[in-house]
Amino acid sequence: MKFLNIRVIAGLCVFAYVMMASLTSGILDASFSTAQAQTISSIEVTGNQRIGRETILTYVTIEPGRRAAPIEIDESLKALFATGLFKDVSITTSGSILLVVVVENPIVNGIALLGNKKVKDDDLDGILLTKAREVFSKETVAEDVERIKQAYQSTGRFNVAVESKIEPLDNNRVNVVFRVQENSKTGIAKINFVGNNAFGDGRLKNAIATRESGLLAFLQSNDIVDQTRLEADEEQLRRFYFNHGYADFEVLSSVIDIDEEKNRFFITITINEGERYRFGKIELDSVLLDVDPEEFRPLISTKEGDIYDASKVEETIEALSLAASSKGFAFAEVRPRGEQTGDQRINITYGIDQGPRVFVERINVLGNTRTREFVIRREFEIAEGDAFNQALLAGAERRIRNLGIFRSVKVERAEGSAPDRIVLNVIVQEQPTGNLSFGAGADFSGSFTTNVSLTERNFLGRGQFVRVAVALGAANQSYNLSFTEPYFLGRRISAGFDVFRRDSDDDNSRSFDVTTQGGSLRLGFPITDKFRLGVNYVYESQTIDDIQADAPDTIIAQGEGEEITSQIGYTLLYNSLDSNLNPTSGIRAQFTQGFAGLGGDVSFLRTEARFAAFHEFNANHEIIGLIRARAGNIFGVGEDVRVLDNFFAGGDIVRGFEPRGIGPRDDNDDDDTGTDALGGLNVLAATAEVQFPFPFIPRSIGVKGAFFADAGTLFGIEDSVALNLEPGSDDLSIRTSVGFGVEWASPFGPLRADFAIALTEEGFDETQFFRIGGGTRF
Repeated sequence: MKFLNIRVIAGLCVFAYVMMASLTSGILDASFSTAQAQTISSIEVTGNQRIGRETILTYVTIEPGRRAAPIEIDESLKALFATGLFKDVSITTSGSILLVVVVENPIVNGIALLGNKKVKDDDLDGILLTKAREVFSKETVAEDVERIKQAYQSTGRFNVAVESKIEPLDNNRVNVVFRVQENSKTGIAKINFVGNNAFGDGRLKNAIATRESGLLAFLQSNDIVDQTRLEADEEQLRRFYFNHGYADFEVLSSVIDIDEEKNRFFITITINEGERYRFGKIELDSVLLDVDPEEFRPLISTKEGDIYDASKVEETIEALSLAASSKGFAFAEVRPRGEQTGDQRINITYGIDQGPRVFVERINVLGNTRTREFVIRREFEIAEGDAFNQALLAGAERRIRNLGIFRSVKVERAEGSAPDRIVLNVIVQEQPTGNLSFGAGADFSGSFTTNVSLTERNFLGRGQFVRVAVALGAANQSYNLSFTEPYFLGRRISAGFDVFRRDSDDDNSRSFDVTTQGGSLRLGFPITDKFRLGVNYVYESQTIDDIQADAPDTIIAQGEGEEITSQIGYTLLYNSLDSNLNPTSGIRAQFTQGFAGLGGDVSFLRTEARFAAFHEFNANHEIIGLIRARAGNIFGVGEDVRVLDNFFAGGDIVRGFEPRGIGPRDDNDDDDTGTDALGGLNVLAATAEVQFPFPFIPRSIGVKGAFFADAGTLFGIEDSVALNLEPGSDDLSIRTSVGFGVEWASPFGPLRADFAIALTEEGFDETQFFRIGGGTRF
């Protein structure tokens, strides 16, 4: 028992000794740390040249009278380095003095860009973070190297090489030099489609914006890999298939591969076409109170038995939504319900209900670098604070796209500040809106005419239309200026004016000179999306001089001098074309009348009708048919129609003939080689044309051909004018021609050349075998 107690006492003694040793060690460590953390009496800063001492001390967390603990020294070092002002910093103690030694970063004296030709200095200067007269930073220069590479990759040069060089100068300054090795553009060698059976690769390539690199790759900008454009292309493919009956279509994948050795991309788009459908039964289901659904049936564009077309469904949704809204149902929502049947048909039921109460909180416009924001906003029929309607939103997106001033348009919805609020983001991408066009014509006699016009469809970014045109020929010159404001007084009313001058010297078709000058005012009113009314007033002065001895008797009797025409008119226009620039289907019909006699020296009524219809015979091979017709009449009101007011016709209605090349002519008894074109009171013309892509030329080049046949006539003349009429020239003689045209959607704009041979003509007609016209966008 005594032995056990001794062992317990011994153990307690050992434990007490260990505890005392640990405690003593901690006290000694604390004393040592305290001894290290000296109390600072002053702070010395050395090495600074441009940066003031007080500025540096604002980043030092240690102050005189406090101890310099290691953790505070570390925090001060981090704060000074984070400023980017210093190449090196050290903080030490010498007794009670804190020593802060800095090495300042140099100042950038200047920046040089070498080797860059495809991307200009101004464009690169705007993206560089390194700036002259600012502090130099290696990290910033390294980031600028990557920024330059990204700028070149956006132009298609993915193998660009960029290196930076720092040139030291005196007074701690440096020059920064970026040397660029541009290398060749990384084009798209091939776009492959997998899974397409109904449409060939060539047709699908035309349905998207991305193009393969070809002989004219140096003029193209859409033959480079752009992820945003590829996403838009996928959407374009969906629209294309949905509008051609393939309601189950989907894009499975889009894969981009690069051949680094050949510096070329390969794009593979895998799709699933699905079955082709037709519309089945079309029904209406409405829960709107006191509204008979059958009232809306005439607004339905989808017809049973037609090929399924998603654009027709969208058109119907918008029409039904507007009709319901006009009946007082602001939140009306149209939802089409599709039911696929076993015979590849889709029954459509348009359900119309009140819909949830959601308001537009805000509309944001993004991506417009040149176009004013109001040009986009005014296409919306809903404003901030209005009830949200998906159909009206789709209509606004379509109208913005139809302006023709944006390469792409996308409207996205986002959540607002409350569950019943929605934010609309309108994302656009600008495109060139200017057009420099030219035309030329030649005949076997060597006569040559040319015309040049400059058109801007988005003048000063305000959506206004401006056109300046000049036409020059051996005997005719014309000058025109046109301006159109599409939203006059803030409403969807177009207003514009024209100023013109035409000088016509005596030639084979005219033995006197005429100078015509004047102007017109125009207003246009939309009746529906497809139907439009326009009114106009024209004031025109015509001066005749230099009358030759063999001129028509009516001109000799009229004598030299000036006559004024004051005319008011209107135009009714119906346009259902799927595209105004490159139509494949739809109708454009126009009826125009003009009455002269509101003052002035002449009085007549001029009536004219024009019609054009397009139809796609084969969507895969892009074979498009065109029928065009024209008819016109003019008669005097209380007086005969003057020669100068008659219709004149030639190659404008029947290709293969010169301007003023057909119709009644004055007979020169003294010289069979010169007869004046007298024009006619009536004009009739028709054209049939088939357009197609050339089979052995890649469609990405944009060349297509056309076979055409024209027929037309000009006849009828006042007795007072037909004093020495060429025998048979006033007969109802139909002129016809056939020919071949070549059209090229070039990087400079559309170019077209026509070769025509007159099949039926009169001996006094004047023919023209070849004419060409085209333009460029900027």
